[in-house]
Amino acid sequence: MKIIKNFRKNFITGEGIYITILVVLTILFWNQVLFFGKTLWIGDISRQYYPWYSILYEHLHSLSLPFWVSEMGGGYPLLAQGEVGVFYPLNWFLIFLFSKDIGFRLFLPIHFGIASIGIYYFGKTLKLSKLAALFAAITYVYSFFFTARLMHMSIIASASFLP
Repeated sequence: MKIIKNFRKNFITGEGIYITILVVLTILFWNQVLFFGKTLWIGDISRQYYPWYSILYEHLHSLSLPFWVSEMGGGYPLLAQGEVGVFYPLNWFLIFLFSKDIGFRLFLPIHFGIASIGIYYFGKTLKLSKLAALFAAITYVYSFFFTARLMHMSIIASASFLP
């Protein structure tokens, strides 16, 4: 009971409310993707990332690595393509826990959440107030850098871990 009481107290006075705001903003920004089954289908997402993810999904579900895939042109060393993220743990998590389409749709919202929470805590390590750290997180994640590169999933994934 004491643990629950301390959690409530720390949630309101501590970081909890700010993290909740960041999570809610991420959900609101990605609501069409998360709740209505829409997919961001622009530029490189439709031409590169989804085909790569689909092939990676099929290979990992058959417990093999995509050393050479014949589905792309005359053949392609997908394992050597860094943007695919064959050994990226979050890809494995999404591939093995969700269907292909749902895992693919969750990729960007999850990284927006990681980036916002990461920048928030980075701001806290710089001794910013909680409100200033919240503002820094919102500014970073919804900046032109992130929103203009939505079609470049590997850049968003990398930038989400910068903080």
